[in-house]
Amino acid sequence: MVRVTGTVYQRKAGKPFILKDIDPLFYACCYLHTNQMFLMEKEKFFNEMKKGVISEFPAVVNI
Repeated sequence: MVRVTGTVYQRKAGKPFILKDIDPLFYACCYLHTNQMFLMEKEKFFNEMKKGVISEFPAVVNI
């Protein structure tokens, strides 16, 4: 079971993920339903948010 509180993000054609602030320059983007993650530069993340490539959703979910 995964408990998610806070914010969930999703690329237009991707799986939902949460962010973990691991470094001054990078976020760890962790997928909700798997153990997989990827790194993303913070500047790239915010640029994609502004362009609408990544959407933000408030979440309080028990899965």
